[in-house]
Amino acid sequence: MRQKLRFTWDQRGDATVLAEPPHDVLAGYLSEELQTNAPVCRRVLDTIQSLRVGRRSSWDTEGQAWSVSLNRARAAIVSEYAVPGRSLDLTLEEFEEAVGSWLRFIELSRA
Repeated sequence: MRQKLRFTWDQRGDATVLAEPPHDVLAGYLSEELQTNAPVCRRVLDTIQSLRVGRRSSWDTEGQAWSVSLNRARAAIVSEYAVPGRSLDLTLEEFEEAVGSWLRFIELSRA
């Protein structure tokens, strides 16, 4: 998944992520919903771990721009209003890799 996402800095020096459709949905979720908030990224990764070990069977959250539904196998990202009707389905592993990569990038950006 990482090869489909490009982590970079915008003109103001803020961390951002870019991708071509359909992965621009994932890029939008990472940059607009998780933003550069490392604790939020860690909570999402902890939730994925809870799904993996069976402490949860699913997790749904509505954000400000994107909503996410997770189960033990899949992740579904849906635009709330930013780009109406845009969505992306991924394996849970692909979603976890993307969130983990974004977390590492933003942590390095702050160092």
